[in-house]
Amino acid sequence: MQVIEIKTPELPNELINDTINLILKSDKIDGVAYSELSRKGMSIGDLMTFGISDKNILNGIMENLKSNGFYTDNKDLSWVDKELLNKPEIDADLAVRIQSIYNGIVLKKESYLKYFDRPENIYLPSLKVEIDKNWVKCNLDEIIYEVNGGTIIRLKNSILEQPRENQCNGFKKAITAMAEISIDYDTDDFKKHVERLTFLKENIPDGANLNGAEPHELNPHPRYFISVNAFKLFESFRETIVNELADYSFIYRQMVADGLMYDIKDMEYRNWLGKNYKIAIDKTKQLGGCKTKTKMGTYKMLFDLYKPY
Repeated sequence: MQVIEIKTPELPNELINDTINLILKSDKIDGVAYSELSRKGMSIGDLMTFGISDKNILNGIMENLKSNGFYTDNKDLSWVDKELLNKPEIDADLAVRIQSIYNGIVLKKESYLKYFDRPENIYLPSLKVEIDKNWVKCNLDEIIYEVNGGTIIRLKNSILEQPRENQCNGFKKAITAMAEISIDYDTDDFKKHVERLTFLKENIPDGANLNGAEPHELNPHPRYFISVNAFKLFESFRETIVNELADYSFIYRQMVADGLMYDIKDMEYRNWLGKNYKIAIDKTKQLGGCKTKTKMGTYKMLFDLYKPY
């Protein structure tokens, strides 16, 4: 989980407030376009996680943001009020700073979902936050990774649907756009996705065997896996399975999230397991309910081995 340390703010409350107002009123600051509400929300959320310590300033910022179209779903905001009541060791001044950090986290989550317009069938974990007098922990990094991953899957599929002669240029445009966002926001959120899109761009098949070499090994299940190496990753993971429901759920959900399996329905996946492996399992678990460090370690090892993209 991401850890935000509660310390003396690096920026004065008044400067944070003035900068937020400037972002709300401007379309571009220092070359960064802020015409989209969601992009403004991502930057404002970052500022709020510095921990505003003045309750009146924080309340004024929240009213301003709500009147400008932010925090359209307020159900996340009420959680921290109840949580703080259960922690008598946190005094009133510290509670304001925690409230500021938490509100910034909620705003960043809301803004990421709107900006990247994730497909509904992509797994997304619920927001989880823990608070202490010294830190705030949250799984925002996991949510952002899943949101970005869903967008990448859709983007990749749309590029691969284009004529082969246009695919390379499509990948170049996508990689450039992600690089620009990474520079604008000083983030590594897209690093792995850029690497994978770059690999796809550099390995677009020619479509014809011009030099007399043997054809590539065929993908035995092209309906389900994007490549023969993605299928091999799945097969190798099967050899480690202990709990059929949890483990087959994990490999299915993780490979779909990473774009290694096509987004087939749960029922079709289970029917395919039954037909090909005589495996019968109940409805698969969501990724958050079956993901463990051990499984992820095995998965990453196989991913590095097979390089399935």
